[in-house]
Amino acid sequence: MMKRLLVLAGAGGLLLASVAARAAVPDARPDENAPAPDAGLRHVQAALAQYRAAVATDPTNAVLHNLLGVCHQRLGDLRDAKREYERAIRLDPRYAQAHNNLATVLHAQRKYGKAVKGYRAAIQANPALAVTHKNLGTVLLALDRLDEGLAAYAEAQRLDPAIFDTPNAVSVSSAAATSATQYFCFAKLSARAGQLGRSDLAGKTGT
Repeated sequence: MMKRLLVLAGAGGLLLASVAARAAVPDARPDENAPAPDAGLRHVQAALAQYRAAVATDPTNAVLHNLLGVCHQRLGDLRDAKREYERAIRLDPRYAQAHNNLATVLHAQRKYGKAVKGYRAAIQANPALAVTHKNLGTVLLALDRLDEGLAAYAEAQRLDPAIFDTPNAVSVSSAAATSATQYFCFAKLSARAGQLGRSDLAGKTGT
């Protein structure tokens, strides 16, 4: 089974975690202090305990609530992750990363319409967050809105030319999209950028 990449968003750099398709379809990104993508269960649980202790002394810190959400999501607890992301957004309505992360939960739950709204809220708060444009393209493909999805992917690539360069990058496009649709989208992007040939794309799709 092809795996999806979950990219949680936070205040700092990119963090990737490979998860089964049933666990997550989109991309999300955590803060740079969040546990590493290959961290074991104990590491994530330890981080969760630390962030809980920190929140107890600083309950209005939106970043800490976002980090708690990241840990819950890494542990597969989407309900608690959603709750923490929502708290972060209530504390800071312009917190783009929390909007993105909340949308990844909705996306993973296949609540695609709500996920689109969440990604658009994140983009409104921070138009330069490339991963959110990528996520938006992912969910639009799941809704068979091909032209809009391709446009979102193109914007993600414009903001971060390397955003699709990870192994299995195509796999994040959509659980509902066929491999042919995935290939079409990335072939179009590559033709625009003049970067990848057909053999490169075939290797990325695993076909």
